Amino acid sequence: MKIKTKQTVEYYNERLHDMLRYKRPHGSKSEAAWIERFIKPYQPQLIDDAALVVTVNNSDGSQPHIMFSSHTDTVHMEDGMQHIAYNRTTHTYYKKDGKSLGADDAAGAWVMLEMIDAGVPGVYVFHRCEERGGIGSAHIADKHYDFLERFDYAVAFDRKGSTSVITHQGMTRCCSDAFAQALADALNDDGVSMYVPDDTGVFTDTANYTSDIPECTNLSCGYDNEHSGNETLHVPTLFALRDACLRVDWQNLPVERNPAVREVKKWTWDDYAPFAYTYNKKDNDTPYLYNMTRSEMVDMAYTDPETLVDLVREELFGEQLKQSQYQYDNSINDIYFERGKHDRY
Repeated sequence: MKIKTKQTVEYYNERLHDMLRYKRPHGSKSEAAWIERFIKPYQPQLIDDAALVVTVNNSDGSQPHIMFSSHTDTVHMEDGMQHIAYNRTTHTYYKKDGKSLGADDAAGAWVMLEMIDAGVPGVYVFHRCEERGGIGSAHIADKHYDFLERFDYAVAFDRKGSTSVITHQGMTRCCSDAFAQALADALNDDGVSMYVPDDTGVFTDTANYTSDIPECTNLSCGYDNEHSGNETLHVPTLFALRDACLRVDWQNLPVERNPAVREVKKWTWDDYAPFAYTYNKKDNDTPYLYNMTRSEMVDMAYTDPETLVDLVREELFGEQLKQSQYQYDNSINDIYFERGKHDRY
């Protein structure tokens, strides 16, 4: 990419640019090439085929009790290289072909490599197969408890937006409020970032570790509209996160959540409203599902799959479904009417 202005140079990083150019469906040749180019030079430890692990020990040589997490795969349906575009005014990466950018999770992996280069103590886990349901981390949780038991914290870099310190994934608490607030405060110490505890998380690999590790979270990395052709990456947000992560005292954050206790968040209208049977304000005949982004549908598939199925059926079958429901209701009424004639009270 040609750099034309000093302002652009401030937000350009060659490694980040190159990491974004690979389409990386799990098990593809381009994912393997991406790992070979960006991860293998750090001589990672392999955990079966589930993850690559790079460890930066504490200054006294002891092992850190914090895991940092990202993943190597993307949602692309085909492998190979891709053309990416950059808006020099907004400092945002995007694509013009209507397909995913893959900042989810090249952005998170880039932050971790920057932290490794800076010597920030931690165990850096580059998970495999996250986009197919967290298969790599699920394998580690199932087969490698001895690896997980050392950790007090598992911090993922795999969240959209610019402000989230995730406290719940899929409605289940993954970290304490005390930990989330302390981490948000530490990240905001630069006076620029505005991180806050956020209980609307969906899923990333650290969700698979909540039964073993007390404080598991996910941090916003500056991308939006992930899993879609409208995906973007706001580079200043990502750079600010990187800079903040180099300052945080990761080893002395609070540890309050008991991983043996599963706490499920109660549904409120705020949780349900985005997925309710609402209608577009411009066209009362258009179901809300028609206007949802792919990312919103993926979120809904995790948080409220039954409602998603109902919405899909409503759009597919429309009046046929309503007629079938009407016939079903009438048949039930007939059954109870017949029973009622023989009931004695």
